[in-house]
Amino acid sequence: PARKSAIEAAANSHKRGELEGYFLSIPVFLAQADGIFADITKLNQPMSNNGGKAKGSTYISNEIGDDQDSKDLLYQVLNLSNMSLLKSTKQRDKESIRDNKTFNALNRHQVIHGEVSDYGTELNSLKAFSFLIYIAAHVPEILESARSKKIVEPPLENDEPR
Repeated sequence: PARKSAIEAAANSHKRGELEGYFLSIPVFLAQADGIFADITKLNQPMSNNGGKAKGSTYISNEIGDDQDSKDLLYQVLNLSNMSLLKSTKQRDKESIRDNKTFNALNRHQVIHGEVSDYGTELNSLKAFSFLIYIAAHVPEILESARSKKIVEPPLENDEPR
């Protein structure tokens, strides 16, 4: 609810279907996804890298444990650092040199920090909105499901059968 006004404003900008609306919606969708992920994980900057992996990815991995269904459903959030959206400058530069082409995918850091000015497309706005929905709706639901599956078994007394 606290993010409703910002998200509605971004959605309304997107719905205008004009270039300027996409330029406005994308950074807001990305910033709100970042904030919601911080709310979920209780971490400061959960999308920032820590040892080559996003801090939020490590948190989620620890929360879901060995639950393979949750791992499958949360694959993207567990591998945030590998997504074009969150690739570091080092990763983008390395990829550009390797492929001999300029990195031009939607990238949160480049948008939020003004490193690019050509991101305002309908497709990029839809990608940013999709990411926001994934973080805001999908991640909490799967986390809750994984947590409810974790069963702590009581200790056995005198080798009692279970």
